[in-house]
Formats: sequence, C-alpha cells, structure tokens
Amino acid sequence: MRRVSLVVVMIVAAASQVIDLQACGDKFLRPGRSSRMNRYAAMYRASILIYPSPTAKPQVVSQWQKMLKDAGHQPHVAARGTDLSTVVGSGKYDLVITDYGSAEHVRALVTAAASKAGVVPVLNDPNKTSTTRAEAEFEHVLHTGMTPRETLAEIDHVMEVRLRKSTGSRALTP
Repeated sequence: MRRVSLVVVMIVAAASQVIDLQACGDKFLRPGRSSRMNRYAAMYRASILIYPSPTAKPQVVSQWQKMLKDAGHQPHVAARGTDLSTVVGSGKYDLVITDYGSAEHVRALVTAAASKAGVVPVLNDPNKTSTTRAEAEFEHVLHTGMTPRETLAEIDHVMEVRLRKSTGSRALTP
C-alpha cells in the first residue's frame, strides 16, 4: 500500500511539472532568434555603414558595431572627415545609419553617388515633436530609447521593406 501511495505521489508530482517543448525545434526557426536563444539573429543580413555624429562617444559606436555584428550584419564605421560620397558610392552598403542631424546631408550624398543604400537616422533625444518630424522626412527612424532587440527588429523591417520594393513582391520569406 505504501509503495502504491508513493508511486501515485511521484506520478502526480511529475505530471504537475509543465515542460514547454515548443514543437520540437520550431523555436530555432522563429524570426529574430538565434540557436543560442539569447541573441537576436537578423532575418535579412545587411552591410551597414555607421556614420556617427561628431559628438558620439567611441564606446557607443563600438556597442552599435558589436550589436550589429552579433546579429549577423556586416557593420563598418566611417570616421568623420571621411569622403562619404566615395565610400557610399562603392555600392557595397545596404544601409547607412547616422544621427538625425546629419541624415539629410548623408541622404543627399547617397543620392548623388547613385547608391542604393538606404539612410536610417538615429534620434538621440526623442520626443514627440522630433519623432513626428523625423518620421515625416524618413520612412524609418531609430532612436536611442530602443532596446537592442527593438533596434535590430527595426533594421530587419527596413531591409524587408527595401527587398519588397526591389523585387516588387508583397511577401518575402527569409
């Protein structure tokens, strides 16, 4: 009788433990997740040129570069004073990420260089007014209040929209 009671208690204890297997491996196929589960994996990998503001701290630029690289992008940093029209004109960049204050100038250089790179500004001090103005000028905007995961998801969204426009399709699969 004691053994039966012990077995019943063990079965009830084991059954009460919930294990979420998430469909045997599908968790690795979810967009934005790497096989390590703690990192973001880019759905649309891009070659990204970072053109920081003159006041940007080197540590912040390094963090952006590391975040993009860890997600699977190919980040490159162009120092201030670099001939940006030549760099962008090389045609090897998909996106140029720069501060909002320089974004219009950078967009003009990208257009003049006949580059297909998209320009994505970063708002350093996002408030309702500046965000509304930036979103009216640019299709996509990043801001410093975003988490790294949100930033990377927005970059994936930018790349998806760009790919849709270039292929003329409505839906893409990575």
